[in-house]
Amino acid sequence: KMKSVLVNKDLKNLGLNMILTDNLCLCFDKQLIYELKKYNSIIFTSKKIKLVRLKIPDLTNLSNLIIGNKRGVILSNDLTEAKTRYMRKVIPDKLSIFQLDEPYNNLYSIFNISNKYILSGVAIKKHNITFISNLLNVKFISPIGSKFITNKNFILFNNNVGLTIIKDKYFLKRICSLINIKLFLFSEQKETELLGTSSLINNSLFISSNKNLYALYSKLTALNL
Repeated sequence: KMKSVLVNKDLKNLGLNMILTDNLCLCFDKQLIYELKKYNSIIFTSKKIKLVRLKIPDLTNLSNLIIGNKRGVILSNDLTEAKTRYMRKVIPDKLSIFQLDEPYNNLYSIFNISNKYILSGVAIKKHNITFISNLLNVKFISPIGSKFITNKNFILFNNNVGLTIIKDKYFLKRICSLINIKLFLFSEQKETELLGTSSLINNSLFISSNKNLYALYSKLTALNL
């Protein structure tokens, strides 16, 4: 069953400063780590999610540099050689690691990933599509049209359910059919408060600093959606 955690509202950028998958949590922000520890019994007690405290400077907006799922992670080519070596050292050995050789350095802006699918807002090289699909065992969907932005600012989803702030009915129908989930509109979100900035999701956990978004997802969880 999905669990939801509402953290301090001051942690408005938790989605940018933390990476969350079904088995990994990467974070460098001391305040955020302190807040997560308050919910240790919910987040980490099962030991399924490994918390890795990153001890390296200049990793602001961590989500721009790393994305992943339960099978592995993709690193941006914007990471220096030294930082890449560090990430390979601290990320658990059971996870595959791939550094993307594309001109798009901001992974957060172009990719949105679950354990089944990866949405891409841009066209990337065919050999990279094949490699990522095999490495992470996902179906690659790229792109679905420039009119629709598919990154975490506008869609948050796991294997079963998702939230979006885009109101276009055609978009909702198209995305739901592509990634085979139920997608719910969050109409209370302000344009300056994008989904992926304040919230993170995996298949067992939803973490947010936005109380309205937290309340909506808790309702969905209660309904077993």
